[in-house]
Amino acid sequence: MAHTFLYTIETPQHNIAVKFASPTKVTSEFLVTFLTAPHIEPFTIMLKNEKWQLPEEMPAEVQALEEELLKAARKFQR
Repeated sequence: MAHTFLYTIETPQHNIAVKFASPTKVTSEFLVTFLTAPHIEPFTIMLKNEKWQLPEEMPAEVQALEEELLKAARKFQR
């Protein structure tokens, strides 16, 4: 059974809707999709050694949201 979580990041310029999808009940990775920014390719965020990690190569606009994305992953961790 998969888990899907929706998350909103509010910035002074935008409200950004993000979908976190896990292929299993145990959430050790999420496919992250920016619903309000479809030009950003989906990417996988993974739990390694009890710490969530983003991919090394990230667009600059996503790097600015790194802390919010990691916070959301911890919130949805099961």
